Amino acid sequence: MAPTYQYSPFPDTNSIRLIYLEPWRRDPDEPLRCQLRTVSLDNLPPHEAISYAWGEPIFSREILVDGGLKLGITSSLEDALQRTCWDNLRRGRLSLTRILWADAICINQQDVDERSQQVQLMREIYQDASQVLVWLGHGGPEVQIAMNLIDKIMILLVEEREQTGQFKHEYVSAEQNAMWGLPTFDSPDRLF
Repeated sequence: MAPTYQYSPFPDTNSIRLIYLEPWRRDPDEPLRCQLRTVSLDNLPPHEAISYAWGEPIFSREILVDGGLKLGITSSLEDALQRTCWDNLRRGRLSLTRILWADAICINQQDVDERSQQVQLMREIYQDASQVLVWLGHGGPEVQIAMNLIDKIMILLVEEREQTGQFKHEYVSAEQNAMWGLPTFDSPDRLF
């Protein structure tokens, strides 16, 4: 039985932890593995932030940290991380280590003071991310239909910008977004 991961305190209030998610080993029974590194917000490497639905705050799954130390995570976060690894496999990036930020791993959830301090940095963490990955959970067939529609809209927007050098708002007018209960977008890059 592997020992449990123990968080070290941050050197200062301008530091965060990043997950260096190791490539998936293809065995579904093999736990995910990562390295946790402390970095300064002033010197952040390119990283992706994960936004996900926590679900029940039950840490029933495990990720192995820093060579095999167990850290409990939610099933929703495990699903999001597995999806990230699966995306690497699907794209042929079999050996790519992804640099990620996810609150349940990067913040010591047992330390109330650390949690409070790190929450103050979350806006900057998400803004500085090269992209934000969103995981809402597994969906049924209606989710695939919606994702296909989003893909088609995105293709139209990107093609338009490539052809005209600009983004026209007619595809996603503020009125349509309000009618559908969606936010307004000023650029197709902000869709995802």
